[in-house]
Amino acid sequence: MTLGTRRLLAAGGGLAALGLAGFAATARADGGFLYSILGPSLVCSIGIGMCFVPLGTAATTDVAPDEAGMASGLLNSSRQVGGSLGLAVLVTVAARVTGDGAGRPIRRRGTRRRSGSVPGCSRSRCWWP
Repeated sequence: MTLGTRRLLAAGGGLAALGLAGFAATARADGGFLYSILGPSLVCSIGIGMCFVPLGTAATTDVAPDEAGMASGLLNSSRQVGGSLGLAVLVTVAARVTGDGAGRPIRRRGTRRRSGSVPGCSRSRCWWP
């Protein structure tokens, strides 16, 4: 019995989304490891794992034999660049939210703290609270 590429991608994407929703639903500062981290991580990991092989199959199917290596290389390069950009965005957001580790928010040089203000721009500069 074969499931096919589309069904595996749909099921894997659904499981990955379910795992991410589990992270969002159970994220608490006092949450336990098994409930808040391990459970959603396993669900999300299984879903993402179910997507890797069908994506590789879909990317190299119907490609001329002399161009199969190029298609596979393009897929792998796209995965690496996407992962790098995604990690950079997540680290930037996490650093912005958590501060410098000592409880102080990270601010850009030359900006003043404005209590109760929102991000914006004046004539001379832009600021983030």
